[in-house]
Amino acid sequence: MKLPLREDETVLVEMRPHWSILVRPLTTAVIGTSLALAAGFLWSPERGDDPVDLAAGVLAGWFVLRFLLGVLRRRGTAVVLTDRRLISRSGLIGRSVTVVPLDKVGGVSLRRPFAGRLLGYGTVVLHPLWGEGESLLHRIPRPGRFAARVADVLAGSMTEAPVYEPPEDDTEPLPRVIV
Repeated sequence: MKLPLREDETVLVEMRPHWSILVRPLTTAVIGTSLALAAGFLWSPERGDDPVDLAAGVLAGWFVLRFLLGVLRRRGTAVVLTDRRLISRSGLIGRSVTVVPLDKVGGVSLRRPFAGRLLGYGTVVLHPLWGEGESLLHRIPRPGRFAARVADVLAGSMTEAPVYEPPEDDTEPLPRVIV
């Protein structure tokens, strides 16, 4: 994404929403197209010039077009983290750009639904220093890494690759009890 960056500003992370955002449009396209083609075949199996076939073809094309619009919408959406601000851009024809200066952010947290934990996405929440109005970044891939990176920028410790590593198994064998 082309951004008007300041001279002393560095892009740290640039990403698009997680691919799972396309699951619903793809499922709708596959099921809708299959039903439309099956209806066309069932109502006029001998001829291909029946109005039912035309309607089924138009309906199938509409479902495929909706999926392609979902792909374009995903490509038109981006989140960029710099060392000074977070920029979120969305939209195909009309653009929506949100800029959050990091010096106005007091903290960062994660929300990961069950499906998000399985597929590797989540919502990153930026909490303001004062007042209300937290910023939500939905369907962020690898949200733990992204939230750790934001937290490092907020703390001022710019490490190369902040990654949360869970501790090794810290449980020791249970003591043997003789009764």
